[in-house]
Amino acid sequence: MNMYNMSEIFDIKDGVLVGYRGRGEFDETGVENNIITEITVPEGVREIGAKAFKNCRHIESVTIPESVTKIEDSAFSDCVNLKEIRLPESLLKIGKSAFENCKSLENITIPDSVREIPEKAFFGCHSLKSVKLPENLLKIGNFAFAYCKNLPEIKIPQTVNSIGCSAFSGCGELRNVDFSENKNIEIIGDSLFENCDSLYSILIPDGIKKIEFDAFKNCKNLREIRLPFYSVREIGYGTFSGCENLEHIVIPVNVCRILSETFEGCGNLKKVTIAGEILVMGRESFRGCASLTEIIIPEQSFGPIVEDHAFADCVSLKRVIFPKDTKFPENAFENSPNAENFLKFREFAPPLSDDEKNSVKNIGKNILRVFIKFLDFM
Repeated sequence: MNMYNMSEIFDIKDGVLVGYRGRGEFDETGVENNIITEITVPEGVREIGAKAFKNCRHIESVTIPESVTKIEDSAFSDCVNLKEIRLPESLLKIGKSAFENCKSLENITIPDSVREIPEKAFFGCHSLKSVKLPENLLKIGNFAFAYCKNLPEIKIPQTVNSIGCSAFSGCGELRNVDFSENKNIEIIGDSLFENCDSLYSILIPDGIKKIEFDAFKNCKNLREIRLPFYSVREIGYGTFSGCENLEHIVIPVNVCRILSETFEGCGNLKKVTIAGEILVMGRESFRGCASLTEIIIPEQSFGPIVEDHAFADCVSLKRVIFPKDTKFPENAFENSPNAENFLKFREFAPPLSDDEKNSVKNIGKNILRVFIKFLDFM
């Protein structure tokens, strides 16, 4: 452990550690000496001030005493060799970007006294492999854990009521997200899990009302996702674009618009089950869904608005069933070679037979027309 005089390396004013002077000294040959790698914040310090340790590239370990209640904005940002830090149980606040780009940090346990993980708090912590969130956490801010490239899993406490945009985007090794029992979250923020390449399946908690744009964009290994059937009312544009391995999805009963690029580039998407009345099929909403064989709109009193290139490059389409008055733009089925054959089937979906009703009765009365089956395709 490096020995140092606290008064020489810490600048402390009224209980706030506002600066650090232990960054090393250069001799006449340009060699840096007196490098301090292990830091213990003095007892009695109440706050670690904004940017107090910013860009201290030699620090590897920090111990913070129980007297500290606040770590302010960017306090340890760009400490690229910081591997270990112990946060005290007394801690109440972590500031924005407090540990941003601490690229060597491997584990973090956030005390239960902390209620919010703010914007970019752990952004770019590439080596972070374990995060324990507080049991009473309420909010996770924008980009809070974005680009934590080696984080394999995260358990989001039931108390959380808000997760900001891109909070976990770019977490390439993230495979398991556990928040299925959370009843307080109503919105999945935009780009929340964008570019999470290893995410395989996810169960969205009941109560979610809105999934914002690009939420799961480019989750290339996502194969399975269950959306709450009744609570979801809006799915943003581009939400599942680039999910190359997604095979099946059920559009919840209260979603009435499939917006632009929602499923663009989902090359393995074979089946889309639409539960409710659809008003809009957005621009390029299913473009490049090369494995999609059929798209069926349940019986409804009017045809949806179908926008440009909605089903372009859907080379496997064999059947499309829409209400009779649906208007398709000329390029709706661009580069979909069977278009002329299936367009003649534009008609109301037929009612279910008694046998078909019995086969889905366990789903519930409101979704009988979700799983319309055409026996000639069985």
